[in-house]
Amino acid sequence: MGLRTNDPYCELLAKSKYPCVTIDIEVPGPNVSCVMMDDIKAFDELTQYLIDKGHRKIVVVHGRKLAMVSMQRLVGAYQAMQRNGLELPRDNIIYTNFGREEARDGVKEYFRTHSPDSATAFLCMSDMLAIGTIEGLKELGYKVPKDYSVVGFDGLEVTNYTDPAITTIDQNIQQKGYEATRLLCDMIRGKRKAQRLVLPHTLTVRDSVRPL
Repeated sequence: MGLRTNDPYCELLAKSKYPCVTIDIEVPGPNVSCVMMDDIKAFDELTQYLIDKGHRKIVVVHGRKLAMVSMQRLVGAYQAMQRNGLELPRDNIIYTNFGREEARDGVKEYFRTHSPDSATAFLCMSDMLAIGTIEGLKELGYKVPKDYSVVGFDGLEVTNYTDPAITTIDQNIQQKGYEATRLLCDMIRGKRKAQRLVLPHTLTVRDSVRPL
């Protein structure tokens, strides 16, 4: 899990003679299975939620550039925005390596070069990025969701206890691990062949988004 698309290990996995299971990245190979969610669909849904709440000026807090999940989630954001006749300018994307501190500092840097009315919502590719985004906004003197709305992605338990509690996509991380392990055991026992297993997601609405 956590592999980049250009990770040399992916080439080794593709040629493996032994059963392998990856999480969140597809590696072609006769003995490689994958457990994932539909990141494009999920991020499209999350973006559409913000749009439905009246947000048009959206900043994406991006994860690792070469991570498959980051690229797919960005596709979902573009997909939803284009469907609604909106644009996502390049300078409205804050790049990180999924670090909370990077999100905090990235948001502060964003407002050094953009006016306060250039954004109404921050669309984050992980819950930790959402937490960092909220920290950055608060350090600048803004309140969430009064001044800016923020959404995350993952469904981490901590998002229940942040201030405010964060609206997020729950991808059921625990279930991913369980299904990946069960799939690997079945492959070892010859019960299942290599396959792509897509798990469902849930939009969990909390208190971090203000309708406009």
